[in-house]
Amino acid sequence: MFTVTLVVAVFPSQVRGCARDDLVCTFRGRRRCLYRRYQTPLETLLALPNPAQYLRPGLTPAVLQRIAGTRSDTEAAERMQQAKRRLFAPLRLPAGGPWK
Repeated sequence: MFTVTLVVAVFPSQVRGCARDDLVCTFRGRRRCLYRRYQTPLETLLALPNPAQYLRPGLTPAVLQRIAGTRSDTEAAERMQQAKRRLFAPLRLPAGGPWK
């Protein structure tokens, strides 16, 4: 048996909903993914037993819930897009490309 340590950072995507799959085996042995549950990543984290063990030191589930309650879905999406632009900006190729 192995343990997985998950470090959760505070990202705006914690308030955006996602489909969670349930694997179902048919009588013929095929596996199918059914998407019955829609949860935010924060709700998924809080559904785990003892979710605080997966958070970085100093961060509690109560703090995450407070942060999630302060932002709307649209604001969270805009902040996530800005963070992605800042993250990937150094990796962008020049407009002319390296082939010119």
